Parts: sequence; structure tokens; C-alpha cells
Amino acid sequence: MPIKTFLTSVKPLNLVWGLDANCKHSTWYSPVTDTRGRTLVDFLTSHGLLTANEKDGPSYSGPTGVSWIDITVATINFAHKIQNWRVSEECTESDHNLILFNLSIHGTNRNLNVIDSVSTRKYATQVGNWNRFNQKIQQIGKQWTELVNSTTSKEQLDKLVTEIWDKLKQISKMCFPTFKPKTIFVQWWTPKLNALRKQVNALKRRVKRCKNSDLKEITNTRFKALKHIYRV
Repeated sequence: MPIKTFLTSVKPLNLVWGLDANCKHSTWYSPVTDTRGRTLVDFLTSHGLLTANEKDGPSYSGPTGVSWIDITVATINFAHKIQNWRVSEECTESDHNLILFNLSIHGTNRNLNVIDSVSTRKYATQVGNWNRFNQKIQQIGKQWTELVNSTTSKEQLDKLVTEIWDKLKQISKMCFPTFKPKTIFVQWWTPKLNALRKQVNALKRRVKRCKNSDLKEITNTRFKALKHIYRV
């Protein structure tokens, strides 16, 4: 479902949205602002959404440099519950850094350490009734195609996408059991890997804090070499 359709049809009150915006704007503390950033800010403003980013350094560190392109967005009545927003210094497999924040729930003192990446999987498709699912889709698929081809405006298409999405959810619920994630023990994770990760994170912090340009270059070289070993 397109995000605009979701916002206008569902009208969520308690929404937290983490996204790789791939654009730049001073609103999320990027040193530069581009056209795509201005467009996104206009979109967020028109739908009553606020950014929760704090001034805590770049969220992306890749071969081409650093950038401020990952943002956390929330509805107006929910944004105040996002506290201590920060960019983690922990090394990951991605060039995008982990985004962490505390979420105040129901006005209590309970805080959750949240990462802007959660599973969207809803159904256990590996054990579902695929034959029934395929039959249902074949029965209605031609009708959907005709309706899509007959749309004459963006508004009609958005409305149709929402209807198709709702019908897909109904069909999926009939054909597949609900997915229940389980905690899995990772056998390949060893004390050696844990120690290596700590070394990589320590070097990353050292590079970030180093003021001497020569020393920073040497440390950064060591960091990249050790990071490559850790990823392999």
C-alpha cells in the first residue's frame, strides 16, 4: 500500500516510521539540503508528521562518504514519546548505522530500546494452503487487472490499491496461519566473533573522536581492515 494512501485512509494516531529517505534536509540535521529533501518535508508537514532525529552524527557511512539520510518519523501526538534518539556506533553488515531510541509507553517509566527495522511478515507461508490461495487470486486477478486499466486518476488508483490490499489480507488470512517469530540460537556466533566486534566498535569510536588528522587516517585504515575481517 502506498504510504500516502495508508496515511489518508487509515489516519494513524500512534505511528513511528523509520525510513531510508535517500535525501537531505536540515530538518534532520543534514549539513546540506536538496530538492528531494524539500519535497519530503512538504509531504511530512501536509500529513502532520514530525521527524524525531537528533543532532548525533551521520546515519550512513559508506565508501562514498557519510550522509544524513535515515530518519525516524512520528505522528504529532506520538513524537513526544520518542526519547534519546541516537545513532549507534556498533558495527553492522550495512553501511547504514543502527538507529536507537527510547520509547515511553503509556506514560510509565518503561522504555524500549528500538531499532528502526522490524519484520513485516504476517503469515507463515511455508505451511499454508497455496493451492487455495492461487485459486482465489486467479478468480479475482482478471477483475483487478481490468479495474486498474480502467482508472483515470491517481485518486482512483490509490483507492483501488487499498481495496486490493484489503482483499489480499482477507485471502491470506484464510489460506495461511499467522506467523509467530521465535527466538533462534545462532550457533555460528562465537566468543572470538564477539571480541572482534568489540574491537571494531572501539576503533570506530576512536576514528570518530580523533582530532589529529594523521593519526585519524592511520586509525581509520586499521578500522576498515578489521571491519573487513569481521564481515567476512
